[in-house]
Amino acid sequence: MQSRRDQVNAQRNLAARLTCALVRADPDALESPTRRDLRGLAGGALLTLLVLLGVAGWALLFSGGSTAWRQPGALVIDSSSGASFVYVGGVLRPVRNAASARLLVEGPVDPVVVSADRIADVPRGAPIGIPDGPELLPTAERLNTGVWRACAGTAAGAEATAGAEAAITLEIGSPPAADRPGADEAVLVAADGRQYLLWRGRRHPLTRPWTADVLGYGGAPPVEVPPRWLELLPTGPDLAPPPVAGRGTPGPAVGARPAAVGGLFAVQAGGEPAYYLLLPEGLAPLTPVQLALVLGEAGGETGAAGAEVARQISPADLVAAPHTVLAAPQRQLPARPPRLAEPAATNAVCVESPGVPPVPPAPARVDGRPVPRSAAASDTVLDLVFAPPAPAPGPRLPTGTAVQVRSDGGALLVPDADLPAKDQPALLVDGSGTAFTLTPDAVEALGYAPERALAVPQVLPLLLGRGPPLDVLAAR
Repeated sequence: MQSRRDQVNAQRNLAARLTCALVRADPDALESPTRRDLRGLAGGALLTLLVLLGVAGWALLFSGGSTAWRQPGALVIDSSSGASFVYVGGVLRPVRNAASARLLVEGPVDPVVVSADRIADVPRGAPIGIPDGPELLPTAERLNTGVWRACAGTAAGAEATAGAEAAITLEIGSPPAADRPGADEAVLVAADGRQYLLWRGRRHPLTRPWTADVLGYGGAPPVEVPPRWLELLPTGPDLAPPPVAGRGTPGPAVGARPAAVGGLFAVQAGGEPAYYLLLPEGLAPLTPVQLALVLGEAGGETGAAGAEVARQISPADLVAAPHTVLAAPQRQLPARPPRLAEPAATNAVCVESPGVPPVPPAPARVDGRPVPRSAAASDTVLDLVFAPPAPAPGPRLPTGTAVQVRSDGGALLVPDADLPAKDQPALLVDGSGTAFTLTPDAVEALGYAPERALAVPQVLPLLLGRGPPLDVLAAR
């Protein structure tokens, strides 16, 4: 009778024959088909163990690890504290900020994160770099991607706190405002108890208490703005009657009759009457705005009353009389009272500039003489717009301005649009709204292209806080 051992051996023999038949198609093979697999597995495990032992031995003998942090241009960052260093002459020197690191190597830096133990025995040197420089630099792709807009703080319908001046909100990189006055529209504002007419990028003071009334603005309440914001616009001529030297003295004869300087004359020639003011040099034509101001100064009114105040003369008398023109400032006033534009209750009065690239074109010529590009004032004009104030502006600066910069954005500016950007110092505005002066070599070291710079009206950068100048030599 077979024992249990015989039964087990018979079962193993049967399994081996079946395996050989499946793998080699030979049930009577003398060698097991899995024998080589087992030997290969054992050999691979032994080889892996030997490699691991070799790596461990190398690590024990040479514990320095990677030396990438010792390479030039590497920014060494301590993984435990986050402190930044540069490796110079066998010494680790702390870097004050990211801008200084780029200025030191005059180009991009390669951050290398190392453990504190790795650099524990490396000598430390004195800090290097520019104090208070920018820690986070704007990316080159996000520079000058929007407009500069300075708003008079609160919205037109908001109530200002008594005795408090509304803040100026400066937005950098915002989309252009959609709501803006037309070319023949103006905005009536008030600051410190005085009224101004904002028209075509200038502020015209209303010097008489009755000026708004005679121009037809008596029923329009002015928009309150802070004086600091109003100073952003250049001053235009006063909305005041033309000055007349020697008023009341004998002047040139008009229509064969004596006339006094300062007299008003009217000529009816088919349509509306034309009005003239007698100056010592002769008759000067008046626009409807100038006529309203002259009549207001005389205590009269426009329209029919103007005909009563003015002395009627014939076209022949007009031709025979000497002629002159008013002074240049008077000719810069609007000919007719502009229609008033009013901001919505949620909007504020703002000025806006997209900036212009500083690439001087071929100079224009007037009477054979070259005219610089700045004569066109394309880099100095501020457009009047209506926009809601920034919802979350930054902290208010000592200048009374709250600055908001587009996320991850900034600006690169130059002061003069008539010169190539590479030939003049630049101004970098970072995400905090701080302005830093850059030398031409610093512009390229920080990774910016000089041709990306823009020129904006210089009153806008003056609203920003200033940081230290950024220079390659100063960073060393």
